[in-house]
Amino acid sequence: MKINSVIGVIATAFMVLGAASIWAQSASGYGVHLRQVYFAYQKVLARQEACVQAHAEQTQAKQPQANTDVFVLWQQRHASLIAELDGRLTALIKGASTTQQEFVRQIGKYESLILEYRRTERDQLLAQSPVSLAQTCEAHRRDLAQAGDQWSVEHAPALAEIRKRAWPE
Repeated sequence: MKINSVIGVIATAFMVLGAASIWAQSASGYGVHLRQVYFAYQKVLARQEACVQAHAEQTQAKQPQANTDVFVLWQQRHASLIAELDGRLTALIKGASTTQQEFVRQIGKYESLILEYRRTERDQLLAQSPVSLAQTCEAHRRDLAQAGDQWSVEHAPALAEIRKRAWPE
């Protein structure tokens, strides 16, 4: 299943759940851009999970440890952005909910669908040939290790749109 079809399935599920409105709340695209960046982050998590799982039997090998070390550094470098994305998503869901009970129900549904997306991405990677998966994991390690804030730069246009909406930090 390709990423666009997975996102399509999730978007359809959100509509069925009656919660799609949070992604499409504004004509300016706040929800669309938030979804784009948030799912890009989930894809990073899926690649990390796939690489760790694929090399679990080789815990003595250097690459899995290197991937984990590089990933931890990447997360530390992007901690404020990750917290902002999580906070904005939570605020968006809370704003679309009329009661605390509905909010709790909706947040659970969203978390479940996001986790399903990540699992699907991970499983697609694990289904690759060993050579292809090793190449993917090496590319993942290189991407995470890039100097500076390349990930934020790559998503700068969407982040700029997201940040047009005030968010209490």
